[in-house]
Amino acid sequence: MVLSFNDTVRLLQRWQSEQAKVAALYLGKQVSMIARAAIAEFQTNRLALSSPCGEFTCSLHHATFTYEPMLVWPRWPQPPVVPVEGLKIWLEGREVLFLTISEEAELYIDALTLAPAGAGAE
Repeated sequence: MVLSFNDTVRLLQRWQSEQAKVAALYLGKQVSMIARAAIAEFQTNRLALSSPCGEFTCSLHHATFTYEPMLVWPRWPQPPVVPVEGLKIWLEGREVLFLTISEEAELYIDALTLAPAGAGAE
């Protein structure tokens, strides 16, 4: 489902005010990132996430927003693959930032943390 900018702002502000721990998956052209993070800062055209490992910042200037499932593998390497509802932020350059507060995504992050090198989401 496509979200308006205003609906996206309300969702991100709610997660920020609740100090929600979000599961974040960034898929870029040259790099990907997965982390458990908090929304450190949210402004009209900028989003910053922070975690014990560091900070991630992106521009929302030309972004579009959808709220839809993404397939994750919460008990890697055992099945099943499950859909997890979350916010997909489609950034300029066809890069995607997926944010969710679901327990399945938390399990997925934990599984990847413990997975052998080279194992992960496709």
